[in-house]
Amino acid sequence: MNKVLVVGLWHQGVVAAACLADWGYEVVGIDFDDQKIQTLNTGTAPIFEPGLDDLISTGLLSKRLSFSRGLPEQIKDAEVVLISHDTPVDDDDISDLSGVFESIEYLIPHLSNEVILHVTANIISLEYIEQFSWAGPNKLRGWSSL
Repeated sequence: MNKVLVVGLWHQGVVAAACLADWGYEVVGIDFDDQKIQTLNTGTAPIFEPGLDDLISTGLLSKRLSFSRGLPEQIKDAEVVLISHDTPVDDDDISDLSGVFESIEYLIPHLSNEVILHVTANIISLEYIEQFSWAGPNKLRGWSSL
């Protein structure tokens, strides 16, 4: 497995794309927000994560990481596609998965039969996780994604 597409470049997606490129994979990050793509192509993450800007810059310089709006030509060669949307929840802790479903519907006609499709989405709220004794808000907010 060498070629990976990561769709959805907010927290989950941009961290996954940068880390996979750092581990030697050829990664194309896809998003539909022109400003986000422009920012990422300068080596700057759209979110704050210690060390992430350096990891993105290293990936861009090595040519193992690139960012594109919409479908890149490389989609036919992708061996793995990660759909990594951060999904908002409403006041009743119901996840809005519409972005995930839209990405799947958009991509499926363009994928090869041999691709691995992996979908990640936040479907559980922070309040749900915090009910467990080991996962208080201070512990969760102190974690780093890198």
